[in-house]
Amino acid sequence: MEEKLYFKPAKYGRGIREKEQKSTKSDDENRPRRTRNLILLILFLVTVVLIILWLLRGKTTTTGQYPENLKNESLVCMAANITPPKIDSIDSHDKEIKINIVFNGTEEMKRIYFTYTLVYGDEDEAYGNEAKSHAFFNKALAASGYQVGKFDNKFSRYNNKLSISLSAERNDIDEYSAPYFMIAAQDNEVLKDQNLDWFKKNYETQGFVCESSI
Repeated sequence: MEEKLYFKPAKYGRGIREKEQKSTKSDDENRPRRTRNLILLILFLVTVVLIILWLLRGKTTTTGQYPENLKNESLVCMAANITPPKIDSIDSHDKEIKINIVFNGTEEMKRIYFTYTLVYGDEDEAYGNEAKSHAFFNKALAASGYQVGKFDNKFSRYNNKLSISLSAERNDIDEYSAPYFMIAAQDNEVLKDQNLDWFKKNYETQGFVCESSI
């Protein structure tokens, strides 16, 4: 029987050893890189924390308002079939006035909103009265020494309805602007400094029905 002899190649196993050596060498080379990256990440996080602490330094957080917690209160007054004196040239048999006043608490008025809505027989009548209302109201403003855009006045029409809206801040309310919001001006009274109860009585005396959010 012929015996066959097998010989290992001269470089047998060398490739495996070289791969193992390269793998070990690669791990050794990557270990410092990973360590360095970890250190950089830690330094970055520490820097971010220090910046946040520095920004918050000396800042005091409080809740509520000083000297007291104030809640915005409102007064809503409505009336039907009352004609405002500054917009009396476009009357209709079906009309409504809505006045909304926002206060700081109940003592200081912030802003007042006035809306006058008129309903006409048809759309054409509403369209014609819209033009008249602009002309009449601008004439009233000029007589009072105001610009045509005073009180953020807006005139809008929807089908047979015409709506006129005005608004003013507290400091805009005085004896000259009061009639535009149907505020009954009194002698020697600073109208903008009156409280919620005063305004409620003012409008109820004229026939309005008022409700407050208190």
